[in-house]
Amino acid sequence: MTNHPKFRKMVELLRSKFFVAEGEHDEFPVIELGPFEGSGETYSLVYLEPGIYPQHIHDDSDAKFLFHSGEGMAIIGQEKREVPFRAGSVIEVPQGIPHGFNVVKEGIFVAWQSKPITDLATGKRDVHYA
Repeated sequence: MTNHPKFRKMVELLRSKFFVAEGEHDEFPVIELGPFEGSGETYSLVYLEPGIYPQHIHDDSDAKFLFHSGEGMAIIGQEKREVPFRAGSVIEVPQGIPHGFNVVKEGIFVAWQSKPITDLATGKRDVHYA
């Protein structure tokens, strides 16, 4: 897990409230929150260091990313369309569409998922690499 001070502070706050899972999921640190009763939605806090994060796919979940900080490009779709992001950016990715990141400046974003990425009963994750 990262030593980034703002991220660590969020981890501690969330752990005391409604923490679900923390760890190195695939290529980057993620804190998964939810699923929330009634909606099945989940939210994740994600920390990205500078670098390239390969495209991955969620077969059963739409995603929306709200960037708190950082700078770079989201790489979307088979055609690898580059979508710039920075603090305040929102990027939407429908289920089944590959997406990854080319991060220039470290950052934190909130990812909303229409269905949980991790099935809490089985531990199975709805993520595979393109």
